[in-house]
Amino acid sequence: MSSATQAPARISPSASEDHASRLGYKVLHLSTGVLQPDAIRFYEREGYARTEGYGPYVGHPLAVCFARRLVCD
Repeated sequence: MSSATQAPARISPSASEDHASRLGYKVLHLSTGVLQPDAIRFYEREGYARTEGYGPYVGHPLAVCFARRLVCD
């Protein structure tokens, strides 16, 4: 596997969280798929909680959705 393929799993979502928090968002939502167990473990390890599907992922059988409450200054 190339390093470019592995890179996203090593990047912390904190930059996105910081940016969203500065914009006033209180919760950050994201999604992945059931066929991506490494991504699922990564998001859980980063403190994201599984949630119901949102937007195009409502009722989608292959979607795994997450949310994390942000700390706003």
